[in-house]
Amino acid sequence: MTNNEKILLLKKEHNLKNLEVAELIGSGLNTVKNWFKDPSANGSRTAPDHAVRCLIYALHLRKLGVDPLSVERHTLGDDLRARESA
Repeated sequence: MTNNEKILLLKKEHNLKNLEVAELIGSGLNTVKNWFKDPSANGSRTAPDHAVRCLIYALHLRKLGVDPLSVERHTLGDDLRARESA
């Protein structure tokens, strides 16, 4: 199964629109649309591995009740320092 097929399957299973997929993985809407074009069509693109992983992680966060778009970037080092000082 190709990455495009994996993302399309997740999109259908979770009733997602192209815009939602783009937002969840931090990609452009046109990029996502190009993944769903017929492979022989002009402008068709292959989704990278990290796009599949990002979508899976975002959907897991949603399942846990966490809005993946509200999660801020931070480093593990910052988390460890905060725990040590608490």
